[in-house]
Amino acid sequence: MDNKPIQSGNQPPRANINVKLSDLTDISCEECESKYFRPVTLIKRLSPIVSPTGIEQMIPVQVFRCDECGHVNKDLMPK
Repeated sequence: MDNKPIQSGNQPPRANINVKLSDLTDISCEECESKYFRPVTLIKRLSPIVSPTGIEQMIPVQVFRCDECGHVNKDLMPK
C-alpha cells in the first residue's frame, strides 16, 4: 500500500526540503529596524461591480506590522 499524500487538483507535488534556521535571513522594520512583528488584519472593500454575489464585501487580509513602532514594511503588504 502506498503511503504518499494524495494530491488534489493541479497542485504540484510538495518537496520535502530541510532548511536550517541559520540559513534564513531576518526581516527587520524599515523604520526602526526591529525584528519583531505582530499579525494584524487589513480590511479591503470589494466593489459590488466585481463581487461574485453583486453585493459589496469586506475582505480581511492578514499583514504583519512592527511590534515596536507599528510600521508595515512595503514587502509585507499584499499586492
